[in-house]
Amino acid sequence: MALHWAEVLTNRPLLEVYYSTVPPLSGIALRSVHLDRAGPTLTLRLALPEFPDRPLPEWVEAGYDRFQCQVQFLGVAELNMRGWRSGAVADVTLTPESRRRVRVVVAAEGVSLTFTASDHLTVGKPSAYRVDANGERHSYIRKVDRLRLRDGLPEVWDRSFHGRV
Repeated sequence: MALHWAEVLTNRPLLEVYYSTVPPLSGIALRSVHLDRAGPTLTLRLALPEFPDRPLPEWVEAGYDRFQCQVQFLGVAELNMRGWRSGAVADVTLTPESRRRVRVVVAAEGVSLTFTASDHLTVGKPSAYRVDANGERHSYIRKVDRLRLRDGLPEVWDRSFHGRV
């Protein structure tokens, strides 16, 4: 039986500030996958399927209509990835396994990612954003991200952003 990802989040209150019910990971926009051998760790950057029902007032004023975050998996093993398409609409399924682990399946058209990991997930780098003619405009929640990144996204090789939550 599949788990709702919020059940195994170590920092669930970070999302519950903005969502009365944390949305499932179905119909998410898969933005990036970052692998770090030091963990071994895998970090997904994704846009949740629903905008928060309790957004910050400045998000509403700025016309933000999307919400993204990173989800980090620790102790990654049995990794298999085929295909890639940034922004692919994907479903992420977590199935409990023995020894406090989960099997993770990320499925989208042209993308297949499966692995096992610890059943303690961490969410980080949350931001509201919108896409306009000038690209993406983000409003990061954490002050350090707001100061460092302003309102954009870092380059793909920036490990301090993509590799850490």
